[in-house]
Amino acid sequence: MCALAGFVVTMSISLGAAGCGVDSPPTETDRPPEAVVLIALDGGSLTTWSQVPGCGSHELKVTETATSVRLIEHTVVSKPAGAGLCTAAHDDLLRVSLRSPLGGRTLIGPDGQVLPSFDEHRLARAGHLPAGYTLWAADLPLLVRDGPALRPGARAWTRQYGAGPAPAWMNTAISRSAPLTITQVLGQTAAVPDSWPTLGRDTVGDHPAEVRGAPAGLAVTWQADGYTFAVISQPFVDQDEPVIEDTPPRTTTLPLAELLAVATALS
Repeated sequence: MCALAGFVVTMSISLGAAGCGVDSPPTETDRPPEAVVLIALDGGSLTTWSQVPGCGSHELKVTETATSVRLIEHTVVSKPAGAGLCTAAHDDLLRVSLRSPLGGRTLIGPDGQVLPSFDEHRLARAGHLPAGYTLWAADLPLLVRDGPALRPGARAWTRQYGAGPAPAWMNTAISRSAPLTITQVLGQTAAVPDSWPTLGRDTVGDHPAEVRGAPAGLAVTWQADGYTFAVISQPFVDQDEPVIEDTPPRTTTLPLAELLAVATALS
């Protein structure tokens, strides 16, 4: 079984399953993080997403000086994806703590290049949420990782909210509320999948907004202050409804009026 390495100032995640034995010398690489790096509010930690193929592990390594913080993603692959019981490549969240807050120091990669980052201070504050909703998770928008609209290094971040405890892996099928996400992207770009058709138009404050929808959810998206925003409600299955044999469960999203209220209260 691939081993899970411990951490002191780095976080390491092992991938794969039983049977990930090493038949040949592992491949080790050092590279800059592919995705944008989120700088925590207190400046004391850095978070990003990464993808590793096959059996292996990866971790963030940090070298701190008075003027810079060098961030390297160290990857060890013992077997490629599909070899033995090794899983296919998939994304993982990586986080590392700094000895002291980032402050005015420059965040750089292994070759000294400045890394794309998103300071959590710049995230718009959610001034209104549906009753009972709290923060479930914060990560890169799915669009950044799974769609063509945003490049991996795009400065973007998503926060997901819901009522009650967050379900494992954000599985909306077992959620007891419609998950709500707030996505913020630096620049004028897409913040919802291109495949979601425009259902109508509205306004958020003084800014024109589009209402977009698909089976995967309902969204309000607009641009303001140099950012593109999207407030999205994903459908969920109401666990209190009776189950009818051979009938697909009915899913629902938050109403458009609620999404507009959340959008208008962002500041």
